Amino acid sequence: MPPGKAWLKSAKRVREMVKKKPQLQETQGRLTRFDLGLLFLVLALAGVGFLYRHITATSAEAALLRFWDGREEVIDLSQDQKWQIQGKLGPVWLEIKNGQLRVIDSSCPEKICVRSGSLPSETMVIVCVPNGIIIEAERGDEGYDALTW
Repeated sequence: MPPGKAWLKSAKRVREMVKKKPQLQETQGRLTRFDLGLLFLVLALAGVGFLYRHITATSAEAALLRFWDGREEVIDLSQDQKWQIQGKLGPVWLEIKNGQLRVIDSSCPEKICVRSGSLPSETMVIVCVPNGIIIEAERGDEGYDALTW
């Protein structure tokens, strides 16, 4: 058979195969069993990860105050107390209650540091940029937060 006719014959076979292809079920708008199983697996893994992180999280024992001029102070979080520190713009009031540190009041205009909440764990930071103050929890051990390669 000449080369042109072989190509024509194979093209006819392909056309016939396309016509005879099995029809897939329409699943538009519906979830299949596989979709539901995959969704359940992803949610279960996310829940396990959340619970593991919540159970193994340790609270900070102290907080480190950093000022704009390079000074640093360590604050013990075990004693409930209130005190005032001096920022660039004026006074900043801090409160420790039940091992959690928070900014009660600040002389900054937007008061984002006041709304940022308490400092319960070693991963959180409270920053007051206008006053030049950074408050971060200090870890009790020298463990790693995360590793990257």
